[in-house]
Amino acid sequence: MNCSGEVNELVQLFQLVVYIPIFIIGLIINALALWAFCWKLRKWTETTIYVINLAVSDTVLLFSLPFKIFSSKKWTRNSIPLCIFAESLYFVNMYASIFIITCISVDRYIAIKHPFRAKALRSPKKAAALCATIWIIICSCSVFIYQKYIHQLSKEKIDCFQQVSFEDDIYATVPLCIVGFMIPLIIVTFCSVQIIQALRQSKMTNSGELTTTKTLRIIATSAIIFAICFTPVHIGYFLQWLPTFNEDCSRRQYVNSFLQVSTCIANINCCLDGFGYYFVSTEVCEIFKLQLKKPKNLIATSNIVTICT
Repeated sequence: MNCSGEVNELVQLFQLVVYIPIFIIGLIINALALWAFCWKLRKWTETTIYVINLAVSDTVLLFSLPFKIFSSKKWTRNSIPLCIFAESLYFVNMYASIFIITCISVDRYIAIKHPFRAKALRSPKKAAALCATIWIIICSCSVFIYQKYIHQLSKEKIDCFQQVSFEDDIYATVPLCIVGFMIPLIIVTFCSVQIIQALRQSKMTNSGELTTTKTLRIIATSAIIFAICFTPVHIGYFLQWLPTFNEDCSRRQYVNSFLQVSTCIANINCCLDGFGYYFVSTEVCEIFKLQLKKPKNLIATSNIVTICT
């Protein structure tokens, strides 16, 4: 059945309106974060290593967005290698972000709920080794994307980022949804709930400190953002695999449009990570406050410091 994978003009306009601000704001936020963590912080802790990897992942993912912005056009056979690179770049870094955020949640959980065991379970070397393992595994899994496009080399045209990515492939869809999202979501939710309960008890014991209230908000907001950003796109991945939606061309078009919109929502996470993980650090806030005292400073830096107070 010849069913076009093109999305309608309204969805294309939505992508354009969302992706351009995400690309600009995301690059600024992640560049500031990398500058603060890599060049200004003298001591790298476990959290610092996780956050640096998260910022790198978000930054690289942002560089794939221009390809997605122009993906409404047909990609010719000569562009297939570029399409392979762009889509692999996107998927690798989206799931790297998901797993690194999961690691940050577990790290916070251990530090707060099991402080006496934290020294044995946490260390900068272990954090670096875990991040390296995540990158190696995810990059290896990206081979599925290469195989998909290599299989289509004989076709005259291909829609980069538009065609259903894992159509009729249960061996890719199920692990992607379960291992790549559902398990991390359960872990992030569990750790966040446990941390919030522990902090609330601490707040009651210490007569309620402002820092504890702020931390509670940060933990809760980060977990909610994670769920809101990544849940819709994985629902789309699951729907595109179901025979009910694949057999009917019009349903496939609806699912494809839903997938494109939900992908936009997922990419907003590249900007929101800054306020959930980067600029909530006391050390980073102090760095930006010191920069404000200098004669020449960035307006963007001034805006970011306001969330530290």
